[in-house]
Amino acid sequence: MFRAPLITTLLFFQYFIKIVIGNEITIYGDDMKNKIFYGLGILVALIIGIIIGNGISESNGSKTKSKSPTPSSLVKGKADTSTSDSEEEQDAENFTDIIKTYYGTQPSIENFYVTGTIDVNRDGDVKPGIYNLVINQGGGNISNSSGSRVDYKNWIGYPAGSENSSPSKFRVILIQGEKLELKGISKASLEKVDLPSVPTSELGAGTWVVGVDIAPGTYKLSANYDINAAGDGSWYPEMSYQIYKFDNEGKNIGDGQRGNYDHENTDVAVKLEENEIIEVNPSSYGKYNGINVDDMKLKFDKMN
Repeated sequence: MFRAPLITTLLFFQYFIKIVIGNEITIYGDDMKNKIFYGLGILVALIIGIIIGNGISESNGSKTKSKSPTPSSLVKGKADTSTSDSEEEQDAENFTDIIKTYYGTQPSIENFYVTGTIDVNRDGDVKPGIYNLVINQGGGNISNSSGSRVDYKNWIGYPAGSENSSPSKFRVILIQGEKLELKGISKASLEKVDLPSVPTSELGAGTWVVGVDIAPGTYKLSANYDINAAGDGSWYPEMSYQIYKFDNEGKNIGDGQRGNYDHENTDVAVKLEENEIIEVNPSSYGKYNGINVDDMKLKFDKMN
């Protein structure tokens, strides 16, 4: 390995000694002087070889080192089946910053056929993001599994105009590694949702981020419809809600307040804080009371 540099070094020393002491030296001779300088040449060559070898080793070692990403675990609670987070998520410093990276990042997917479980993956057809899920054909249960503690396992969706009690549009947060099931639904759309410029005070069906979609605070609940508008059969419109809590890294740390707002429960207040998501699920039985469930909104009137 070091043979060529060694011979070159010995020849150099032979020439050097010849100049200094004025004697012709044969490296392979038996003269004592030759042996001394020959030994010195070997020693110096070995030192140079070691220095060069260490430099090469350090250079190769530096090339193989890489930084392992640390997942920020956005809304991953129950089971973290995801791969590493995106660069934007890794740079985020708190839950609000993490969730903001999910708005407007992916294009809409219009009127796709539902042929089985939908896998959410950055390398797949449906990528992580915040969408409006629209039911276009068929109807049935909407559920998710793995990764998220924002569980919409009791959601039921039908196309608009079907005179069913369930919405046709839901705000959804789809995370890396999540599996979305649309049972009984044959065609649907995922509409891209951009980051809102200002928070709102009225929320419809779906999951909404406190600090982004709606401001933190204590609110008295009301509605944008007549909660006493019962039709034939005394079917009343109603709203259910559920709050989910997260830490600054986006990990679920438990469920918060939940309840209903309807004709029997009208005096309701909720407290919304940073690092929370609120889920809203309306039901109207529209063919009885004439209220379009997709237009139903839960209103949040701030209390002093």
